[in-house]
Amino acid sequence: MPAATPPDPSVSAAAHDDAALADGHGWASDTGHAEVLLLSALLWATPAHHDDLADIVGLVRAEDFYVPAHGELFTIIADLIADGTRRAHDATTVAHELRRQGRAATLGAERLTRALVAATSAGADGIQARHYAAMVVADAYRRRYRAAGDGITHAADHLPEAELWDYMCAHGIALREHRTRLSNLRPN
Repeated sequence: MPAATPPDPSVSAAAHDDAALADGHGWASDTGHAEVLLLSALLWATPAHHDDLADIVGLVRAEDFYVPAHGELFTIIADLIADGTRRAHDATTVAHELRRQGRAATLGAERLTRALVAATSAGADGIQARHYAAMVVADAYRRRYRAAGDGITHAADHLPEAELWDYMCAHGIALREHRTRLSNLRPN
């Protein structure tokens, strides 16, 4: 019988958490609150915040979000911010972009709409976007460590010896990249 394939270190933290929860290993976190506040801060940011927002959206990844709908909304907002033409990125523009992309009438549209309403009504100030972004990336960093530990433990039992080092190094490289993004979001 072939050995089971170990978890891929590039798999998103949210996918790992889904597997961990299915296995009964819950991950308690207030990540969802920070995610909503980050999205809110991005939606409510003024043009004066644009340069900082462009830097922030370059350091946060959709897979950093624990709630998939939050990651999807972040991608839309980040694309609007990173456009370079200083396009609006408020709730109305994001809702329009969902319709433009044909995502307002999909099976997941209701969860995206609920997430957009939650972010719009959270009322975070755009000046706090970096703070909330660091919280989201930090929580994802911890989930990634958990995934690395679980993956390396699984690999120790199932991978051929010749593949163990490369597998562990792949996790280390991913963690180092994540740590660099987090460091760049924090002022100190």
